[in-house]
Amino acid sequence: MMTKYLFIGLALAISGCANVSSGPSLVAYHDDSAWVVDEATQCKVNRYYVGNAQMVSWSGRCIDGFAIGEGILVWVDESGSKGVHSTCLQPDHFMSACKMGSSI
Repeated sequence: MMTKYLFIGLALAISGCANVSSGPSLVAYHDDSAWVVDEATQCKVNRYYVGNAQMVSWSGRCIDGFAIGEGILVWVDESGSKGVHSTCLQPDHFMSACKMGSSI
């Protein structure tokens, strides 16, 4: 009898895991729409950091075409508003000098 309930519980747990959505990828290296390109350096900045920015400028490292690590990020949005942020981009990347949860 105990085995029957254990099996049912395991089946419910597995089916519940199958329905969990992973959500949008913050990295999405394969998806060009997830990136905006710094025209001066051709370095891609993840839209997670700049939303619908029309223009970006990145002063940090560009690894394989992607903005990674510490740097200054400047962006201009659709309304012409400008943002500037000293930040760490893609802190989960193995070549990033900064790590998730740390400050620069």
